[in-house]
Amino acid sequence: MMEKKLMKMMEEEKEKVTELIEVLKDKREAIEKNDTVSLKSILEKEKKTVDDLNKIESERLDITRQIANGYNVEPTISELLTHIGEPLRHDLTLMAARLTELLNEVSLLNLGIQQMIAYRLEEFDVLMDAIRGKRITYDKYEKGKSGTVFNRRA
Repeated sequence: MMEKKLMKMMEEEKEKVTELIEVLKDKREAIEKNDTVSLKSILEKEKKTVDDLNKIESERLDITRQIANGYNVEPTISELLTHIGEPLRHDLTLMAARLTELLNEVSLLNLGIQQMIAYRLEEFDVLMDAIRGKRITYDKYEKGKSGTVFNRRA
């Protein structure tokens, strides 16, 4: 039965997304600690996990399309749920909700990591400006002038 195969694929997808969340947490921690050695292996693991996830998702979409063709409906989980009987409908509904929660967590982790990287780049720019002897000020009056690190109001 294709519907049970869909459930199995969604369970695999859930496990892989959970694995991705752990990798992203490790990535965030490595960035926090400026641990570039660990970050390289974490990025490799992240790439492999995402590649695996893409493969699973592609297989799930194929199964979804096959089931949808059988019911002559759009290939979406919500559309399929209107035609699939209990208790599988209940299980698929819960699985779809859990996957949505996990994918939202992935999005939030990625957003936080992007902000951390942007902050690190800003820190680097400030440091490089200080090394080059550019003026670094922290008020609205002295921006853009070259000279020392501190302005006359400091």
